[in-house]
Amino acid sequence: MGKQDITQMKFFRDTKRFADIWNGLAFNGRQVVKWDELEEISPVGLAVNKELKTKKTADIVMARTGNGERLAILIAENQLSIDYSMIVRVLLREVMEYDRQVSELIKKNRDELRALKGLKKTEIPVENNTFTSGEYMYLFKKTNRLRPVSTLVLYWNSDPWDGAKTLHELVDFTGCEEIKEITGDFKLNIINIDNIQNGDELFHNRDVKDVVNLYQKRNDKIAFKEYIDTQKIFDRECIEVVTEMVTSKELKEYMQNNKEDEGGNLDMCKAITDLIQDGRIEGRIEGRIEGNVEGENQKGIEVFINCINRKMSKDEAQAIANISDELVEKAYIRMSEVLQRT
Repeated sequence: MGKQDITQMKFFRDTKRFADIWNGLAFNGRQVVKWDELEEISPVGLAVNKELKTKKTADIVMARTGNGERLAILIAENQLSIDYSMIVRVLLREVMEYDRQVSELIKKNRDELRALKGLKKTEIPVENNTFTSGEYMYLFKKTNRLRPVSTLVLYWNSDPWDGAKTLHELVDFTGCEEIKEITGDFKLNIINIDNIQNGDELFHNRDVKDVVNLYQKRNDKIAFKEYIDTQKIFDRECIEVVTEMVTSKELKEYMQNNKEDEGGNLDMCKAITDLIQDGRIEGRIEGRIEGNVEGENQKGIEVFINCINRKMSKDEAQAIANISDELVEKAYIRMSEVLQRT
């Protein structure tokens, strides 16, 4: 497991962030998963019988709870490159969780059956009127139910995912096409972080918004800097994730040499600004800098408008955008024109 994997796992183990990424990506922003209903459980899945032992580990596994019971199992996998067998990995991990639930119910039913008669299993008569013959044989009742298991794969890579997204896509039905109709399928829930649109609307957690925004802007130096300038203060774990994204030695050194405030936050505005201006950020932040003054003015106006839209005062917005009073006036004219067209 690489350093970036570990950093992302640490970030999303926070239940508020975990709930927000699920609500944003799986439920289009609807607040279905509540953070205070989540509890992290073992990511290891085991399937054991007399002849075979199988172990599969997921990145993060959370149980959604209610009334003291587990209502659902939610799994998050961070994927940094394409694994063309990913759909089988996910399917196997989910099946192993269902197998675990079945085993627990079997144990519960066995204990119940023994308690009914006060006898050992081998001494219990088949005609016991509480269990049908099938329930007695397999120790699984008709009324027993399993809790749902679902996996969300977060894909962090600029290359499009061209692996199978359904089991049928991975299976070769050549010469037996008729079998396809009766072969069960399985869907992979995978999201390319680069392709997320309207993230500020989908996500409600500030840290999740920051990570997604900075990741998507990692190859555009100007947009990256503008976002840093606008937000200024970031959670330390957020910056740890971003640092691994841009492979910046300078950011790592800054984090090691600067302590966060009482809330666990770092002021990254000046640090990022200095590093970019000095040309010392390494890695993937390779966006072009427009050399002409007009281009810089337009960018300044856009930053100013963005700040105003975020409820900042005129003076704060102007200071961040670093533009003259004349350009501020132009910015207000542009905002007025937009309002007139809407």
